[in-house]
Amino acid sequence: MRIPTLVGIALIGLGGFLVFGGGSFASRRAARTAGGVPFFIPERHPVKPWIAAGALVVGIGLLYRKRRPGSRGSQPGDEL
Repeated sequence: MRIPTLVGIALIGLGGFLVFGGGSFASRRAARTAGGVPFFIPERHPVKPWIAAGALVVGIGLLYRKRRPGSRGSQPGDEL
């Protein structure tokens, strides 16, 4: 398999997980300082749906892109 194919499959998997699984990421926010020591509160932020959809579109685009004649690896008989 070629690298764009593998990246495309990974992006489709990630996008599908984010769309259907509702992924989120964590960050820390400084809440208070006591005696010069800051205290942090973890916050969860959902991933925007357009980011998940973008990953799906780019992944599908990488899998189904057309190869131009004369480009590297597009010669007939080069398959393994």
